[in-house]
Amino acid sequence: MQGNLKEVEFYKNEIIDKENKRHLISWHNSYVKNADGKITHTMSSGIDVTKETKYIELLKYNSIFSSEFLKLTNYILSNSPSDEFYYKILEKLIRIVPHAEAGSFLLKNAQGLFEYIATYGYELKKLKSIKFKPEYLKSYDPYIIYDLKKHAKLNKNILDILNKYGRTEEIKETIMIPLIVNGQVYGEITLDTFNYSFEDIDLHFAKIIKSNLEFLLYKIELEEKLRLAAEYDYLTGIYSRQAFISKIKNIISLEKRHNKKIAFIYMDIDKFKSINDNYGHKIGDEVLKYFAKQISAIIRESDLFARLGGDEFIIALPEVNTTGVEEVISKIRKQFEKSFSYKSIKIKLHFSYGYSIYPDDSSNIDKLLEKADKMMYQNKTRKK
Repeated sequence: MQGNLKEVEFYKNEIIDKENKRHLISWHNSYVKNADGKITHTMSSGIDVTKETKYIELLKYNSIFSSEFLKLTNYILSNSPSDEFYYKILEKLIRIVPHAEAGSFLLKNAQGLFEYIATYGYELKKLKSIKFKPEYLKSYDPYIIYDLKKHAKLNKNILDILNKYGRTEEIKETIMIPLIVNGQVYGEITLDTFNYSFEDIDLHFAKIIKSNLEFLLYKIELEEKLRLAAEYDYLTGIYSRQAFISKIKNIISLEKRHNKKIAFIYMDIDKFKSINDNYGHKIGDEVLKYFAKQISAIIRESDLFARLGGDEFIIALPEVNTTGVEEVISKIRKQFEKSFSYKSIKIKLHFSYGYSIYPDDSSNIDKLLEKADKMMYQNKTRKK
């Protein structure tokens, strides 16, 4: 090449070899000029820098991935599961997996079916109507799908919804990341690309994401179980004493601002010790569960119901006065007109109760419970 050429000392371009493989070549040009300063000859030498470029790119991706995944981990550990929680995880994963452009987060529901909980790049509200069986997963390890339509056998209705709101016909490739928590299928994440092809680095990151997310989700699930164990009575499923005290203090603070009353009904089961002695503790436990279930059926959603211990229970009734207490007690009595029945055993249950009213009797929760408890024992004594 010669004449009025622009001097370019270094540049890169791609070439394709006989095997149809792409190579990135870095060129270095030297020029021979005549007396007029015009280029008469050009000498070019090139080096294949494909591997070096990919290595540098890999280092960059790894650096970004490590930094951003650490931020994601901190977010997961400091937040509770919600729709927003799963969306944030998905959004971050799409940003740190190099060729991902969209995706979905699906969780297994109570019926054992996958359903959409978060999407990025798709219409979540429309996709929520779709449910999948986990059996379509081909592996529990991350893998790439090159044709979504062939991946799972779906009916026409589901396919139409996916095509319209999930852009399946536009998707070039998908990385499936199945999530297994505590030995059970928990859900899956799909990462999609429209304009690129996934590479080894994407699949490598998907494997790291899977193993770390599974651990973090297991930790969250375990913490939730511990929270529930602390908040709810293990036998009856209603609030524990500690949870009741914590929640009622918050309610009192709210009702105080609006000058509203709260009624407290303290109850226990008459002759419960005799039930345990005559029929055994297993029957005693069944009686406690039955007692809690019968009362739960007639109280309002805004009421708080807890087992304080043994056969003692407490109900907090916001915006209820003395008249309201008697009405509630009347409803509870009707619930126990029918005898408790377990296999061949039938027991007619009776209960004693006492009550106090906030703020008429006190503004202190301990004193309110003490007054209601004292009245209950006075009522119990009169029955003897």
